[in-house]
Amino acid sequence: MKSKPKIVLFTYALYFGGTERVVSILANELVKYYDVTIILFYKQIDFFIDPNIKILSLSKQNEKSKSNLVSKLNDYLSFFKSYKKTLIENKIDVSISFLALPNVINGYAKSHSPKLRTIISERCFPSKNYTGIIGKNLRKWAFKKYYNSNDILFSNSQNINIDLKKNFHINMDTRVIYNPIVIDAEKDYSFLKKDSESMKIISVGRFTSVKNHEGIIRSLKKVNNQISLDIYGNGELEDYYKSIITTENLQNRVNLNKAVPNIKEVLKTCHGFVLNSHSEGFPNALLEAMSVGLPVIATNCMTGPLELLNENQKINIPQGEFHLAKYGILINVNDEMGLAKAIEFLYHNESERLKFSKLGFERAQDFDIEIIGNQIKQLIDTLL
Repeated sequence: MKSKPKIVLFTYALYFGGTERVVSILANELVKYYDVTIILFYKQIDFFIDPNIKILSLSKQNEKSKSNLVSKLNDYLSFFKSYKKTLIENKIDVSISFLALPNVINGYAKSHSPKLRTIISERCFPSKNYTGIIGKNLRKWAFKKYYNSNDILFSNSQNINIDLKKNFHINMDTRVIYNPIVIDAEKDYSFLKKDSESMKIISVGRFTSVKNHEGIIRSLKKVNNQISLDIYGNGELEDYYKSIITTENLQNRVNLNKAVPNIKEVLKTCHGFVLNSHSEGFPNALLEAMSVGLPVIATNCMTGPLELLNENQKINIPQGEFHLAKYGILINVNDEMGLAKAIEFLYHNESERLKFSKLGFERAQDFDIEIIGNQIKQLIDTLL
């Protein structure tokens, strides 16, 4: 019997996060077709991984990401050689990396092993996320030298690829493959019907400025006091959010919660989902909410929501207002009044909640893991 081709999925770690979730979902699907190994900087794993998948780390046993900058840089420099060595030792046919530094390391390995086939994946909008003169110039140099050394790049947004070519000297073969989602077989909309005057909305994402949970918290002051908010995530702004909640006297209406692995079950206890980000790649949390039939509100930020909720058809939203898109509601970035009006719209219109629940669920089918997994498989097979 012919052995399966050997592929690697390579990233920082597999603790809670959008890219990490994507890597775990893809690995569990691709193991049907390939001998799959996951290689991590640090063996931190919060997602289910098929037992047939080998997991390796470039760091020492039980070692975690360093907070000290010098120690972190020393680790990262050592990973360049250790990753190339690991690929050779495991006789890998195709190496697929996710996020900037793993992509650069993948390109380094490719430049020293010409027979190796490599695919890299950019997951965020570079010009928005790679800021600062030194950092941006360093990335431009590294991207030009090592991104372009790889065979293929795929991102999760058309605008990401445009930005990479325009601002980061990327001149390689680029594709767009959107994030996958595992769709539940059964759909029940009964949880959307309010059993009282109250309504609960939810947001999921890291407690960082780019996710702008602060704007959601502040918008709650502008809506009916029967509307409450649950936020799930982790990050450095947790204490800051708590201070806002106290200052705005929202302790009884806003709850901060740690990230959980079973977020789908939590989503089903709510009436609406909000993504208030300043920028995204392709938002997993938004897609996950749609996949369980939750009506969604999202900012029309640079990449992701417009493609997901309006099939990338451009729109103009007046400041302080919202737009009923094809599969959900879009608002402007950093527009608390527009967000408040959108939340009030869902609160007062049960029929609209049900309509967007059904439309969003139907749209989520386009990103089912079998569809996206097959697109990734076709990409890999072009290199074998």
